[in-house]
Amino acid sequence: MSRVWFDVSSLVGWSGPLTGMQRVSVSIIHEYMKLDPDTKFVSFDPDTKTFKEAPKTVVTDLAAAIKDTKQGGLRRNWQFHFKSFVRSQIPENLIPLLGDVKRSILKGVGAAKILLFSNYKEFDCPFGHGDSLIALDVTWGRHNYVPYLPYFKEKFGIRFFHLVHDIIPIKFPNFYEQRFGTHFREHIRQVLMESEAVLVYSDNTREDLRQWSITENLKKPTFMRIHLGSDFASLNQSEKVEGLEGKPFCLYVSTLEVRKNHLLLLKTWKRLIERLGEQTPRLVFAGRRGWMIQETLDYLKSHPELNDHLVWLQNCSDNELAWLYQNCLFTLYPSRYEGWGLPVIESLAYGKLCLASGAASIPEAGSSFARYFDPESVDECESLCLSYILDPQKIRDAEKYIKDHYRQTRWSETARDLANELADVRAALRTSSTLVEARQQS
Repeated sequence: MSRVWFDVSSLVGWSGPLTGMQRVSVSIIHEYMKLDPDTKFVSFDPDTKTFKEAPKTVVTDLAAAIKDTKQGGLRRNWQFHFKSFVRSQIPENLIPLLGDVKRSILKGVGAAKILLFSNYKEFDCPFGHGDSLIALDVTWGRHNYVPYLPYFKEKFGIRFFHLVHDIIPIKFPNFYEQRFGTHFREHIRQVLMESEAVLVYSDNTREDLRQWSITENLKKPTFMRIHLGSDFASLNQSEKVEGLEGKPFCLYVSTLEVRKNHLLLLKTWKRLIERLGEQTPRLVFAGRRGWMIQETLDYLKSHPELNDHLVWLQNCSDNELAWLYQNCLFTLYPSRYEGWGLPVIESLAYGKLCLASGAASIPEAGSSFARYFDPESVDECESLCLSYILDPQKIRDAEKYIKDHYRQTRWSETARDLANELADVRAALRTSSTLVEARQQS
């Protein structure tokens, strides 16, 4: 019987906060395991150019860390993960060296990850004929095995399925360094060529891929549509953020990068300060520093009046982020383009209104529960913000509507979507293969 293998290359040896894509990947796989207890895991070794089986604790311990929103929970769970991983994968004679490796992992040193790979138990490539390999996280980095898939598909008869979160570097290369855009374009081309079906979680991304495949004269993709979950963690645990208690503020959760459009909010807040003065709510940015933000930093420097109304939190714990969601007036999401918009649905999960960009997939995420503006229009953003800041009853009405009608999609539902879509596509592939064999024999 054919099996399902999930690629966990990006998770093996990972330390520190998970990326949004990793959180999605872990959450889906963890729930899928409950549907199929025989689910298997592999990681690509870039040194030997082959796949090796990975323990399920790669997923289960990270899933526990996501659910444990106490400060330091991820680090603590990774200590358990490290022990369980190395006990199953590292030869006994290397056990005395583990303390140094663990310290390296918890510091996020990439060399430790390479050391773990070098001491994996040696496996023959574990795939069986007709098995399915599913990639839910990014595959364009060090563990990019997509160029080698023709070999694995021919030798082992595996079926490949890849989740594409978006193709923003192709549509908007100006948001990235030129080298990355070129690399990403070629990578997605290979993904479409080698995938039996492409997973997507937004109609907008599906249409982007469809149009691009036509432009590039590629085969028409088969799509597997899933609905993204939002129940990452308990909503009840929180930790107060010093300096904001008792003060009205609006929240934007995002890495600072040019595409995320923080500059639009700074220009909006400058106008709000001119109009409302000290009654202007604080603007809180929660996210690390990203790339191509010099214009944003220059704007801040040239407008010191923003200093008293802007708070930038670069290292929020999960509990602090929960407190920010729970206590803000409303959230903001002015991004120029997204494959989905996780902070929008996280805002709704906390019962908070989100004033968001109307671009790309974002209205799919926010539906009728968010309010939208043109991400290139300071006028629209200012008008929408003012309408809620000056009328608290409008905020209460919006929150009541969210409370009464919004329902989170559970990750168990996402996993069920994946299982159903996978079963349909695999059945179609078996039928197609049978027809081809019949024609060859006739």
